[in-house]
Parts: sequence; C-alpha cells; structure tokens
Amino acid sequence: MKQAQLSIELSNLTSDINQLVLDAKDRLVNTMDHTSTSNEQVSNDIDMFNTLTDHLIATRISSDWKKRYDHSKQTLDDVAMVKNFDPRPRPEITIDVFNMNNLHFRKKMNKMGVSTLLTDFINALQQLGVDGKVIDDAKKKAEKPKKGSTYYLVEFGD
Repeated sequence: MKQAQLSIELSNLTSDINQLVLDAKDRLVNTMDHTSTSNEQVSNDIDMFNTLTDHLIATRISSDWKKRYDHSKQTLDDVAMVKNFDPRPRPEITIDVFNMNNLHFRKKMNKMGVSTLLTDFINALQQLGVDGKVIDDAKKKAEKPKKGSTYYLVEFGD
C-alpha cells in the first residue's frame, strides 16, 4: 500500500465515522421533548440538548477508543515478541521494531527523568541529622493547594 492511498483511506474513514456520529446525534436530538412555548426558549433548549448529546457521544467514543488504543499498543508489543523482535524502548532513541507493507512500527522513549518521593526525602534528611522541626517547617512552607479533578457528567435521569 502506498502512503497516498493509506492517507486517502484514513481520511475517508474519518469522514465516515464523523457522518455516523452526526446521524446518531440527529436521532438523539429528534427524541427531545419540547416543553417550552416560545420559539426562543425552544431554540435555547435545543442548543442545550445538542451540547449534552455532544458530550454523551464524545464521552462514549473517547472511552471505547481509548481502550482500543491501549489494547492495540499491547498487541503490537505481543506480535513483536512472537516474531522475536525486541519491542523494549530505549531512552532518547527511536527504534524500528518491525515493518510490513510500508507500515513501520517504531517506538521511542523520552529522556529518563527522576522523581523524589516526599517521604523518602524527609527520611533522608532525618538520616542526615536535620532537625524534625526544621523539616516540618520547610514542608509546610513548600505546600501548595492542589485543585481537585473536575468531572463532566451527563447522565440520564428523571
């Protein structure tokens, strides 16, 4: 398969999926019960319902395709190992794991980093003889509030 043909096929696939999503959204929006009496309020209700259905559809697609994406990565590694290719990434290097029909499976790993657990850091300071009060004061000064996660939930309810 040539790259141009693959690009066309992927573009067509994206277009087909988008059309399926639009059709499904239209079907959902057509199920909306109109309780308002003014045209302006009905228009606002439809806009809000459109927004809610957009989020429902996006959430469902995102969840399903995220699982498929994660599974495909694991499957690529599994196939590589069955074929005796080494899929282990190396820091700061892009490796060619295998290719077939002009499709290349490559892996790359970013530069290795470091992390320090606060508990380990405090233990190390204590082992070096730093006074516990000094450690506690420093910890309190370094603490910053952390914003909690926000979840957008659109659910069916009575």
